Amino acid sequence: MSFNSDVASTSDISSCIQIGLSAIRRTDRSKINCPNSRNINGSVDIDSCLASEYPHCNRWDYAIGYNHKCYFVEVHPASTSEIGTMINKLNWLKTWLRNQSSPLLSNHAGFHWIASGNVSISKGSPQARKLAASGLVGPKRQCGCTI
Repeated sequence: MSFNSDVASTSDISSCIQIGLSAIRRTDRSKINCPNSRNINGSVDIDSCLASEYPHCNRWDYAIGYNHKCYFVEVHPASTSEIGTMINKLNWLKTWLRNQSSPLLSNHAGFHWIASGNVSISKGSPQARKLAASGLVGPKRQCGCTI
């Protein structure tokens, strides 16, 4: 399946897909690095799209289609005090995708934490190991679509 058809079959966000990276907030676009823009299939601002339906949840930010794979991207402060929040966001995303029976969950290229500022988590630290065990990639300064 393709990213666009996977989004279309995910009822909560089926009407939220945008062309290219246009669903990504302007302040966050510079943090997304896709080497060949022709391979961008579209993007979804999951957070904004689901804000009214899930107002009190730790919603995930974005889904980006690149080469028909889904890159789940969260732009968030990257300090050790935010690890719990990020794991909660990831757990919410996975549960929501399962409840939607979304094919995006099986056709993804990772869950990426992109720092909104400086990265304050050392590689190899217990916190970094906890993140890796949860399935989160990062935090990093940018998300590359070829990771």
